Amino acid sequence: MSRFNTRIHTLIHPAVPRARQLVRPDKTAPNGIYYLLANPPLLPPLLSRIVPLLLLSIFVLTVTFTFLYLPQVAVLLFFNGPLAFANAAILCLSEAAAIITFVAENFMTEEKIVETFDGVLLTEAEKLPAGLRLHIYGLIAECRELHLGSEGALEKLGRHKKSPYLRFSLRLTVEFILELPLNLIPLVGPPLFIVLQGYHLGPLSHYRYIQLAGLSDSQKREFIGINRWRYWLFGLVHVMLQITPVLSILFLFTSAAGAALWAVEDQKRLWFASYVVIINASPQVPRSLTSPRAQPQQLF
Repeated sequence: MSRFNTRIHTLIHPAVPRARQLVRPDKTAPNGIYYLLANPPLLPPLLSRIVPLLLLSIFVLTVTFTFLYLPQVAVLLFFNGPLAFANAAILCLSEAAAIITFVAENFMTEEKIVETFDGVLLTEAEKLPAGLRLHIYGLIAECRELHLGSEGALEKLGRHKKSPYLRFSLRLTVEFILELPLNLIPLVGPPLFIVLQGYHLGPLSHYRYIQLAGLSDSQKREFIGINRWRYWLFGLVHVMLQITPVLSILFLFTSAAGAALWAVEDQKRLWFASYVVIINASPQVPRSLTSPRAQPQQLF
């Protein structure tokens, strides 16, 4: 086990206040938009894919509304009356967003989205104290090579040591299909569908962060469990951005930037609180977690 993982259990131990974990996720998703615009050196991954992604978005939206809008209006008229036209539009946007995201992330952009996430981590690390900066470098170095002698954040990124790709989730696909009929419910159906999608998709925003931290499956489930509402807020904003026609593909990158900013904020709080946790550690904390070697290493 990497020495960067020696303190992972202090995150979920009762001696560590849960209140300091992952605060205000509703702000980080839109903050990613402003952050990328304010940091042009981080835009190349987005710009390298913008033309094919725009074409994909226009094509999928055109096909979806051409072939699915009117049939869905006909079905929804029986349940929603005059609201059927608006609800069918929201349903088409949700379906198009799901198709665009699936195709883009699996075949066109996933490596570039990871580059954006890692690039934001490196950019923000340069603003931090030396110890914390080297700690974040260490997290990234667990999964990919770093060329720290290079100038820009993206130029520092080397080849991957571990696959950064998110595996296809049959569960999420089934949940999406099963929840589509919610749109048949007048008024509350479409918003409820979006809320549930945000609940399911929120934890995926930190797929890369969880990978960098080296969490096991059980640790990942426990961490997501105690931060469930925070991920839901982030996922809700992300889904609402994703159903924006055409621009949705741009928000794949800005959401990654927002998730990375969120991760940096989490690392800052964990780092500066680690010594307080160590000094005031409960007798229940294993000695291995309060050993001198482990003291500087506070993860996730």
